[in-house]
Amino acid sequence: MSNLPLVSIIIPTYNSERTILRCLKSVLNQTYPNIEIIVIDDFSNDNTVQIVLELNLKNLILIKKNKNIGPSKCRNHGILVSKGEYISILDSDDFIFPLKTEKQINFLIQNREYSIVGSNVIISNYKRESFSERKKSFTDIIKTIYYYNPFCHSSIIFKKKDFLLTDMYDENISFGEDHRLISKLLTIGKGYNIQEYFVKKYEIYGVSISSKMTKLKLIYCLFTNRIYIFNVLKKSKLSLTFVKSMLSILFLFLLYLFNLDKEKVRSFIND
Repeated sequence: MSNLPLVSIIIPTYNSERTILRCLKSVLNQTYPNIEIIVIDDFSNDNTVQIVLELNLKNLILIKKNKNIGPSKCRNHGILVSKGEYISILDSDDFIFPLKTEKQINFLIQNREYSIVGSNVIISNYKRESFSERKKSFTDIIKTIYYYNPFCHSSIIFKKKDFLLTDMYDENISFGEDHRLISKLLTIGKGYNIQEYFVKKYEIYGVSISSKMTKLKLIYCLFTNRIYIFNVLKKSKLSLTFVKSMLSILFLFLLYLFNLDKEKVRSFIND
């Protein structure tokens, strides 16, 4: 085990009593043996912390916040105290399959020019499942990042040393912080999505983004995130790509407003 690089799995939680056990069990079932689990509880008022403590895991660090600070600050805190060479991001309501960490770390070890690796994802609302196939090559990922995030957040593993060269998760925004971070990582190294389904993402618990944000704020966040990504990747705003990116904001806005099928919207934007 000592010859394998340590992977720190970062899990922010907030009132996750219904899902945290399933999430942590999926981490314990990983075939990769050298894992550190860091759970950052964002001042939950349910039984989340008790469930985590009852597992009594030797490789788990629990950080309890004394006030609610939001997932970006929690992730940043967890990453900064982590000891792993690689960082794996996992939301507390999601589930990862056993070979995920092993296969992704093997990819990063064998392909040193890559900073980040993700995978395909199964999206479940407990009534039906959809299979989201993510762009594979670095070239295709760069082409699509101007329109939507080409990575499922709970699928990504990246190098901690590269993360420390970024602005980390932006703690001043409430939407799209993962999209911004990934765009920055792609200026440091390449990105890739393994074409296997390593994650099951659940989208029923919690409050939807459209209900937490006003319509104007949602549009503003989408717009400012796009501007940020174009600036980071040094892509001209006097280009057809920029025009198409701005138009795609309308489709994404409708997606979050009316809970449209994300994969259909993504396919439409790709076409």
